[in-house]
Amino acid sequence: MSAEDDVEDEADQGLEDGEDEADAAEETGHEATPVTPEEAGEARVAPSVDGDTTVNVLTPPTSILVTVRRDFPLRRGERLGEWRWSSADGSESQAPQQWQLPSSAGGTPTPELELEADDDRPMLGWGIGRPALGNPGDDGGQLTTDRAEVIRAEVRLLDESGAVLSSGACSGRNGECRLVTGRRSGVFTVEVVPEHAATTTAGPGMSSEHELLYRAFTVSVGLQDGLLVSVDDPYDPPRGQTRARVGNRHAWAPTTSHLPLSVKPEWWKDPGSAARRGGTATLGILVLHCTGGPRLGNALNRFFSRRGGSYTSAGANYILDVDGHLIKLTADDRTKVHAGIGRWGSEHDMINASLGVEIINPNTGDPDDYMARAQTPYTEEQYATVLRLAREIVAAYPGIGPRILGHCDVATGNAQGQSGVPADTYGNKRNWDPGLHFEWERLAAAGLGMVPGEHFDPATSYAGVFAAIPGLRLRDGDRDAHGRAPASYGGEARPQLPADADVIEQLQTDIRDIGYQLRITGRFDDRTIAAVDRFRRHFVRSGMTGAMQGDVDQTIAAKIKDVVDTLRPPPPAPTAATEAPAEPTPVPPSTP
Repeated sequence: MSAEDDVEDEADQGLEDGEDEADAAEETGHEATPVTPEEAGEARVAPSVDGDTTVNVLTPPTSILVTVRRDFPLRRGERLGEWRWSSADGSESQAPQQWQLPSSAGGTPTPELELEADDDRPMLGWGIGRPALGNPGDDGGQLTTDRAEVIRAEVRLLDESGAVLSSGACSGRNGECRLVTGRRSGVFTVEVVPEHAATTTAGPGMSSEHELLYRAFTVSVGLQDGLLVSVDDPYDPPRGQTRARVGNRHAWAPTTSHLPLSVKPEWWKDPGSAARRGGTATLGILVLHCTGGPRLGNALNRFFSRRGGSYTSAGANYILDVDGHLIKLTADDRTKVHAGIGRWGSEHDMINASLGVEIINPNTGDPDDYMARAQTPYTEEQYATVLRLAREIVAAYPGIGPRILGHCDVATGNAQGQSGVPADTYGNKRNWDPGLHFEWERLAAAGLGMVPGEHFDPATSYAGVFAAIPGLRLRDGDRDAHGRAPASYGGEARPQLPADADVIEQLQTDIRDIGYQLRITGRFDDRTIAAVDRFRRHFVRSGMTGAMQGDVDQTIAAKIKDVVDTLRPPPPAPTAATEAPAEPTPVPPSTP
């Protein structure tokens, strides 16, 4: 899903701007603090139509327009190859953006004056919204992220004590709300409370009959004579605040009269899911993916598209944006096709047995695409969310245990352009997913997934062959003796080794017991090479490229042993029946 978003502007449609405070309070059901005449407007003397008499005229109350959409702008420093809110070591993080009255205003706000940002982060595009370039479905993408009403919510103006000063409702495609500010000055809070609100972040157990759930959020603003003179963006990914930000298709930046806001949902119900046979009791695997595209909206358009009159079955249970924001798409007891006919261990029904998480990332499988920029392609915020979600899922479904896998680990069978690849064999299908730059060791350090121990002993593991033959690299064509001495290891006959060493058979057994698919033959064959390649993409990525690399040196053999012996159940404790009989107590010689 690597097509660029279409950022074409759309026609504005919204509510009338004349909603007053009383109407807003009546519609929302919240009583607002009355506005004093001095705050609401000024009485002034004006001539009558005939010019002979004067009348008192009350100016309209001061107000600002608040628009709430789900476009979610992308700004400089947040696009492919450039997004970074935090440094890898956590020593630096980007501060939230702030807007102030420009110095050219001389301290006096006037309507429709654009506020000035504290740094240069211009607009680059949209994270959600217009359909991606290309056809997202046979019906032209009628079910896309640009469909239906944007958001229904109540917008409130709060003082420092939290009292509601005024409120209004926004709805429709453009989410407009007129919020009365009077002639107030000072620091205030704009609170947005969605009609269908989530109380937690996306995670196991979350589901709803509603199509969309959002979380409430607040924005700190400064007012002067009822006009905006400062806005603090609530968007702060390093500290987990990713659900809302300033800016939308109405306006990229706030003005003294307009506060444009975007919000991401926590739940976005996918209409193309299917019931999970056996319910959540069947869950035993968590599969991580990358989307192969740089933007959330593109992926969602694909997942929500229709083909041949039906919603596509492709998708995932969760989708994770580049800033760490997680959206849940299906309930845990429902499935989406995210891992095809893949296999892991004895599990052949990956879709029914697993939950899938798609991570927004334009991974091409070529590490040079990223190394040239000296950056890793997954953000610190994405890793933080992956760790949080994995902990919660494993706690909710203990049967998953260490089986937190990449699509690469389980993707067997045919891929596009392939034919004749058996269902228990790896070809080139999804060998880049989630890619060589996904740092599995972060999960292992947190005790999640397949955590390698320290079990390899070069003197004894695999018949001690790596200690006996320094620099050994098992490769295509090697074989155990299997009664036909000598064995061949490293491309050479090894007559000095015992005929029953069975090094390759032991290695194949260990790889199979981890969960990878191969056949135990005692020969270093194509299936073994492919399984080793997939193992390396998870555990030993150094030096890997897009090409298949399935040789085994001591480093890789050690990692295989360290992983499998951690996963294998410990041997049963000895019982009374299996313990050696105690030595009989010597009988002392009898005395005469």
